[in-house]
Amino acid sequence: MEYGHCSLMQEKACDNMHCMKCDFQVLIFRGQHWVSSVNYMFFRNFMPDRQNLSKKLSNSPQHTAYCCQCSWTSVSNRKKLSQADSFQWCCNSHKS
Repeated sequence: MEYGHCSLMQEKACDNMHCMKCDFQVLIFRGQHWVSSVNYMFFRNFMPDRQNLSKKLSNSPQHTAYCCQCSWTSVSNRKKLSQADSFQWCCNSHKS
């Protein structure tokens, strides 16, 4: 999956997201997924410390793990965030 600015001509996964709920930058861990034991307090305590956060990641080449201070997910396919999702993440713009 390519990352960067998405356009009508070129679909990419956004790599510069910001959470409107907790006001944190969304961190991305490529080739990783969150273990099932992660919970809200884990992210509240360790965000944005990538070293501590990585303790609850597992290697998985087909996944990408995302998190902010209030939400987290692991995806293996391109996913469009919609209003139905509980995430309040938006693109924080890209340099051309």
